[in-house]
Amino acid sequence: MAIIRWTLIAVLSLVWTLPASASPRAAEPTQSAPAAAESTSANVRTTAPAASEAASYAAREQQAQDLEKFQGGSVVIYVGSGVLLVAVLILVILLI
Repeated sequence: MAIIRWTLIAVLSLVWTLPASASPRAAEPTQSAPAAAESTSANVRTTAPAASEAASYAAREQQAQDLEKFQGGSVVIYVGSGVLLVAVLILVILLI
């Protein structure tokens, strides 16, 4: 049992300390300058209809007079895969 525990700890330590350059995202090409220029021009286009959206939201707010009385729905706790992975690893280490 002790051998399995130490092997598990060694493997997890090795995997968690691998450099980021070993990840597949490191091989992806970076964005060039023209792509950055396109994104700034896209931002200019999206800010123009903001005034009409604000007017639309103001009109909808005037129609719904009971907004200050709104109470949210039920409480939901979301457990992501990272939290679940850590919980399983802790259970494995404690049970071995």
